[in-house]
Amino acid sequence: GACCGHFLPFRRVAVVLRTREMQGDDQDGDSVVVYGPHYRGCEYRRLLLARSIEADLPADGQAATRSLAAFLALLGLETAFASAEYHSAATSAASPLQLARMEAQRQAAAAWCSGSTLSFQGEERSLPWLINFAVDCDDAELLQALLHFFLSFYGCAAELRSPLLPPVQWPEEESGVVRLWHYSALRKDWRLREGSVFRLGGFADGSHRRSAAEAEVEWCFEIPGGKQVPLLYLDPELTGDGVPRFVLQPYTLVVVRQLELGSEGPRTVWLGFPGELGQTWEAPIGP
Repeated sequence: GACCGHFLPFRRVAVVLRTREMQGDDQDGDSVVVYGPHYRGCEYRRLLLARSIEADLPADGQAATRSLAAFLALLGLETAFASAEYHSAATSAASPLQLARMEAQRQAAAAWCSGSTLSFQGEERSLPWLINFAVDCDDAELLQALLHFFLSFYGCAAELRSPLLPPVQWPEEESGVVRLWHYSALRKDWRLREGSVFRLGGFADGSHRRSAAEAEVEWCFEIPGGKQVPLLYLDPELTGDGVPRFVLQPYTLVVVRQLELGSEGPRTVWLGFPGELGQTWEAPIGP
């Protein structure tokens, strides 16, 4: 039989397929197929696997905002994106194509940091939440609408940063690592333990400033001193609080280094980056 799992309270379903036939080979068994979020076959990976900024991002400074508008329209939402003012004297040496690409990057970063909310399914949701909703649902139509936003946003990668822009303001290292702090809730069905390996279920931004946030889990990403982890860098002029922000990409592989428990579960989780080691295709999609 078949059922719609959209409203089931779990994210992956194991289906047993009966393959035995009457008077068949008694060594034949059942096949088990797992359906649900999975990095190897996800729509997000399929969409971006063969894409590049150079080949697939149009020379249009508004590419990111047009992409976001198309995405929000699919959700039955609409909003106007304010252009964040950001100037660099060095950009006067850029070509028209470079200027258009940098403008699209700035617009993507400014939209991500805007802080505005939209009413969606009876709740006020931020734009980053809605984008991560599309990643989490792995809906092909929603992700396709976001393609030019993704490509523009990925242009903010620290390792791809144009020499025409101010250099990345890396936080000071502590004991050989850069610590970035992120605050969000932990799904109730998740049980973390030290040594757990999983993939991030969406974009996760972090700041070097530690907050005293309550009622949320405190996540500390420990970036190696060599900074081999692919990070998006959002300029302090665009973040709204004058503090540079770093963003980890969806499906980044992380490992729980240490847990600090509170009265109701994990309070602080320290995460490291094991790299693509071993059989990591099957790593679960994290909280």
